Amino acid sequence: MDGIVAFVIISTVFMSLLAAFEARQIPITPSLLLALLPWFGLVGSLYAFEEAVTGFPAATLFIRTPTAYVTVGVLVLAVWLVVDRTLPGRENVMTAALGILCLLTIGTAVAVHVAPHQAGILRWNAIAIALAVVLTGAIGIMQNQISPSVGSGWLGTTVIFAHILDAMTTAIGLEVFGAIERNPISAAIISAGDAIFRGVPGVVLFLGIKIAVALLVVQFVFGSDSELDAETAGFLVVTAGVGFAPAVHNLVLFSLGF
Repeated sequence: MDGIVAFVIISTVFMSLLAAFEARQIPITPSLLLALLPWFGLVGSLYAFEEAVTGFPAATLFIRTPTAYVTVGVLVLAVWLVVDRTLPGRENVMTAALGILCLLTIGTAVAVHVAPHQAGILRWNAIAIALAVVLTGAIGIMQNQISPSVGSGWLGTTVIFAHILDAMTTAIGLEVFGAIERNPISAAIISAGDAIFRGVPGVVLFLGIKIAVALLVVQFVFGSDSELDAETAGFLVVTAGVGFAPAVHNLVLFSLGF
């Protein structure tokens, strides 16, 4: 019940700020939407903190999933309104910079907290990131060989990387840390993989599906020769975000202990 009340309260604040944003007539540009990418990482961090923190349930009401998305939405709208009054026209730059700064601050704080006691967890997190980078690079090379005319650039690469990182962190969580997959869809795919491929972790099927879906999205968007308008940018940001948020959630939660 408390969670529902918190969701209603933060949603009311969000709608109020959205009305103020619309009244200011701030243009929604592709660059402004692209600047939202790091904020999905902040969402993942927040609900990782909610799971890791015990003993203070009231303090975590606004950072539970899905309330965390609305909470971060409130922060983003507040940033846009403040920047529009102080540095009009720089909303995209400030949004991206503040989102990245938040992620770097959280990552540094978690690393400093964890390193003296559980350096092994940080090593595994680093391995997950490194594997995601390597696999994304390999897929990019193959993509250029197969469809050289489809130039997805950094945004298409980010979409693919976000979903690979989600799968990699999930794999390490399940196979190394003994975590349990709580997303019912992901859990069903992993269970199916366990049943189909004897002796091979089911998360391999999960990884394959994540890569396939990301590639299909990138191929569809960048193979249509359409300009990157606000609608397309928003679609790609959300596509990347639904991979990036759980990936960061996994990294932070494993570091803090689950």
